[in-house]
Amino acid sequence: MSEIDEEEDALRKQLESLPPIRMKKCDFDEEQTNKIRLLVADALGKHALSKDVAESIKTTMDQDPEFNQIPGKVIIWLAVGYLFL
Repeated sequence: MSEIDEEEDALRKQLESLPPIRMKKCDFDEEQTNKIRLLVADALGKHALSKDVAESIKTTMDQDPEFNQIPGKVIIWLAVGYLFL
C-alpha cells in the first residue's frame, strides 16, 4: 500500500469509531468536515462543559492554517450543545 492509502485507511477507521455527530450546516469541504468531526470528538472527550468544548474547537481551528487561510479575516461561528438540535 502506498502512504496515501494508509493515511486514508487510518482516517476512515478513526471516523468509523466516532459517535454520531449531527452537523446542521457546514460550508467546509469533505476533508475539512472530517477534520472537524475528529476535533469535536477529541474536545468532547477532554471537556465536560459545552463552552469548554466550543472554546477548544475554535482555538484549534484558529491555529490551523487549513481553516484560517486569511488570518483575522474569516469569522467561524460555533455552537455546541444539546439544545441546538
